[in-house]
Amino acid sequence: MKKIYGLFSCVCFCLATVLYSQQQFQGAGAEKICPGAKSVTINAQSRVPSFIIFREDVQIPASGIFERLRSPLQMQLADGWQLKRSSKDHLGFSHTRFTQTYAGVPVEGGEYLVHERNGRVETVNGMWFDAINVNTNPAITEASALQLAKNYTGAQVFRWEIPAEEAQLKAMKNDANATWFPTGQLVIVCKNHDIFKKEYTLAWKFDIFAAEPMSRKYVFVSAQTGEIITTFERIHTADVIATANTMYSGTQTITTDSTGVNQYRLREAGRGQGIHTFNLANTTSYASATDFTNNSTNWTSTANDDHCANDAHWGAEKTYDYYANEHNRNGLDGNGMLMVSYVHYSTNYNNASWNGTAMSYGDGSGTAGGFNPLTAVDVCGHEFTHGVTEFSANLDYSYESGALNESFSDIFGTAIEFYAKPATADFWIGSEITVTPGTALRSMDNPNQFGDPDCYTGTNWYTGAGDNGGVHTNSGVQNFWYYLLSIGGSGTNDLNDAFNISALGISVASEIAYRNLTVYLVSTAQYMDARTYAIQSAQDI
Repeated sequence: MKKIYGLFSCVCFCLATVLYSQQQFQGAGAEKICPGAKSVTINAQSRVPSFIIFREDVQIPASGIFERLRSPLQMQLADGWQLKRSSKDHLGFSHTRFTQTYAGVPVEGGEYLVHERNGRVETVNGMWFDAINVNTNPAITEASALQLAKNYTGAQVFRWEIPAEEAQLKAMKNDANATWFPTGQLVIVCKNHDIFKKEYTLAWKFDIFAAEPMSRKYVFVSAQTGEIITTFERIHTADVIATANTMYSGTQTITTDSTGVNQYRLREAGRGQGIHTFNLANTTSYASATDFTNNSTNWTSTANDDHCANDAHWGAEKTYDYYANEHNRNGLDGNGMLMVSYVHYSTNYNNASWNGTAMSYGDGSGTAGGFNPLTAVDVCGHEFTHGVTEFSANLDYSYESGALNESFSDIFGTAIEFYAKPATADFWIGSEITVTPGTALRSMDNPNQFGDPDCYTGTNWYTGAGDNGGVHTNSGVQNFWYYLLSIGGSGTNDLNDAFNISALGISVASEIAYRNLTVYLVSTAQYMDARTYAIQSAQDI
């Protein structure tokens, strides 16, 4: 598949002009760093290899790879690794993801991936933090740290304080012990999550889910001083802060379940562990959510027909089908995770969001500059893809890794739209939900049209701290790459680099993007990493 690799390399060069350094060593230079290596890459945020390709004549089994890597990764006696997960793909590769540890404590963002085929490790990649020197004995108890984390959020009510919410979680997970109450985990994390400065700190990590006002984030509390070290958002939203007869996709075939004679609801059990769609009735209380019900299998003309609920349910089904049929993936987590949607969230709510467990859809303000109900299929696919990302690369929702997180959601939201209704699909994100005609959240074919860059550090590239470091703006870089890889095009990008790209089609472009997201990228990945491993994904294919 040299054609794919060559075209992809060209697109990446044009669109992802990267200004921070990356050292690449070949031949004898690579061999000096890691015996048996054909190529070694070291990124700017690390002093040790981030990507190693081994020579074809080198036989290293996965079981012995870390002994080979001790010297290249400059591992100390206290450094170790824990198996995170392993999978095998249709190309015959086994991919094993390891979490880095120091004195037995997990290192946040420290991940290394081993890619093996036919009993031989072909490549390894990831982010390995070197020269850690941290006291791993906490001075602050878990209980004290939790109180500090709760105080930091400023919430009045937390999910675990509401009995009905706790009961609902137990039912959703089919686990009598399930709870929203956060358990602290000791980790080593970089202060402010700055992986370039590497100011390592021992911290308590909590998953804090607040009900009023709603928020969900990981909060890291210093286990020595009680300082809030950093936070990661878990609620990933579309950037709409201003704003089965479906609302946007006509009459569609959906699956519901029967609870009795002439009693039906928007639930199904056939896809994974199920797809459930609930009505929040313009409240924010998930515990009070009710089923959408009907007295027949015809949801197009009865009093109980709810167009945007039908949209959300159908969109979840199409999202599941797309990942199953196009990428052989069983649901968001690969294990058939229950897909839950809540429709009519709050009042005049111009947003849709994935909160790490379920989807919530607002009805929009319905006014100029705002949105109609945010249940269009590309929005459904976008938000659910945040779940796929969470269970694969788990890209941090900040700055470049966050921009990649948003871009992958745009990419697969668009791919799902083309999969579900190819006759009307487009490369605009959210074009169906905007009240003002001719507008959208983002344009993948011309990111500049709605204020986003089309290449790295190009026009509109955002450098501030707002929007978690410009995650919805800087996503335009990879979005434009995906569009050109799918459709082709020629012209000059924001940095006046000329390009002339032949189309590979949506299916091939999506396969490359999916492999990059699920096989190679780690949580701290930057645009340089996305470029490197997308090329490697194309070579694999």
